[in-house]
Amino acid sequence: METVTVEIRNEKAMNLLKELEDLDIIRIHTTIKKERSGSKAEKYRGRLSKATADNLLKYTRESRNEWEKRFPTK
Repeated sequence: METVTVEIRNEKAMNLLKELEDLDIIRIHTTIKKERSGSKAEKYRGRLSKATADNLLKYTRESRNEWEKRFPTK
């Protein structure tokens, strides 16, 4: 048995799937799609430790400075 996810793009497709379920060929599992709330920053807030975040910011700044040294803007 294999599980797949299908995006229903037309009501006719859903009717067809329901008919297949009636014939005991497939089983439909419905899921409720959660609405996205807030920004990505809110979604990922607290995922990194303070030390990891500080190291990442430091690395990013150093990389940008190195880039500017090698490829200065005119």
